[in-house]
Amino acid sequence: MMTMISPSRQLLILLREGIDTDGHKHNMASLAAKSGLSAQALAKMLSGKTRSPRLLTIRAVCAVYALPIDYFDCDTEAACRAWLERHHRTRSPLIAEIARIADQLSPHHRHSLNAVIRWLDAGTS
Repeated sequence: MMTMISPSRQLLILLREGIDTDGHKHNMASLAAKSGLSAQALAKMLSGKTRSPRLLTIRAVCAVYALPIDYFDCDTEAACRAWLERHHRTRSPLIAEIARIADQLSPHHRHSLNAVIRWLDAGTS
């Protein structure tokens, strides 16, 4: 039986392998500065003391890396790494902006957008 990856482990993977929109890697202090979060909040998340981070915290971290919050839905380390690899390959300023806007949609509208993307994807293959 596989255990779900914790948010602290997901954050650690981001710190080790994530690249922000300017092409930079971050440590905890620089991530805190760029995200507007306190270093203490990130340290608690990284240590596992915060087991269920607030949505605002997740969004702030994801905004630095131009990631949709779906990254934190990954259930294994391998899935997180594969997700980041795909993201790094396909990232462009336009895609990052679309992802940022899509993250602000309601679940219903996000589902509709995903349906349109799948439809477009099916037509181009």
